[in-house]
This record gives sequence, C-alpha cells and structure tokens, in this order.
Amino acid sequence: MNLKFFLKKIILLCFMIFKNITYSASYFKIQHAGEIGYYSLGLSHNFNYVYSLEIFHGIVPAYMNQRAIETVSIKNNFNMFIFTKERTLNKIYSGISFYHVKGKRYDPNTSTTAPNNYYRKGSIRAQLYLGVSTMITGRSSHGLYFESGVNDIVLINYVNNLQNIEIQKYTFLAVGYCFYLNL
Repeated sequence: MNLKFFLKKIILLCFMIFKNITYSASYFKIQHAGEIGYYSLGLSHNFNYVYSLEIFHGIVPAYMNQRAIETVSIKNNFNMFIFTKERTLNKIYSGISFYHVKGKRYDPNTSTTAPNNYYRKGSIRAQLYLGVSTMITGRSSHGLYFESGVNDIVLINYVNNLQNIEIQKYTFLAVGYCFYLNL
C-alpha cells in the first residue's frame, strides 16, 4: 500500500466518522508507534477541559512486517493536570483506547493447529495509557506528545501471574505531533 492511497483512506475515514463535527474538530494528530500502527493519522474533538475523543487510522507497512497491517482506533483521553508555563500549555492525561486490526490475520479461528477457543479474539484490543503533551501557543498552535501504556492481554496476564511477568517489558511507547485547529 503506498502513502498516497493511505492518506486518501484516512481522510475519507475521518470525514465519515466526524460527519457532523468535522468542522469543529479540535486538532489533527500524527503518531508514531503505540500499538495502533507504525504510522497513524487522526482527528480529535475536545468536548470540554477534561475529555477528548480521537479517531485514528494506522498502518504497519508491508516492508516492515511482510504484509501490511491496518488498524482503526478510538482513543478516549481524560486530562488529569493542565498547567501553563511561558508560551506553552501542558497536559498530563490518561486514557483508554479501543482498536481493531483489519483483516483475518489475527482471527484465532484461522489457526488450524490450536483447539477451538484456545486463543482469545485478537482483532479487537483495548489499551490503557498515560500521556504528556505540550502545546506552543501563539498565532498558530503546534504540539508534541508522548504516551506509554499496556494492552488488555498483557494486563490480564500480569494480574494472573504477578511473580512471572515484568510488565515494563511489554509497555508500548508512542510519540506524536498535534496541529490545533480551533483555539
């Protein structure tokens, strides 16, 4: 899948999901890593000072994984602390994300070697995360953010095997850029 086709798909997806609130989208994001794709693009809407909803489309290119992987993600952000310093607006937030891996590749029913119901459904995942963002305010507003978290399978396995699993080995990291549209 080439980049031009990917960009067309993400733009179409964002307009379909934000059909009624596209013009009131708060910011556009580009994210690297974070379990929702090696590259991800998304739109967000701030509902108030505490909550924002983000829709992402991500991809892991075929050259990295033999076959391209596409995801669609809905991220729910909850601001815990907001503070300003000089010309920046800084946030510490937490969130829960739900994402779907498109295609049959992660469908456990396609495995012929495992018994029925042996593997959990793999195409829909949830993840908990913490993030830090900083926005440079002024005539145009740009921001950077960093997130770290863990998915539901790792969290369940950690709770069930406290002595055997080191959760820090299974956390994901993401870094991203925000362009704020409406301030």
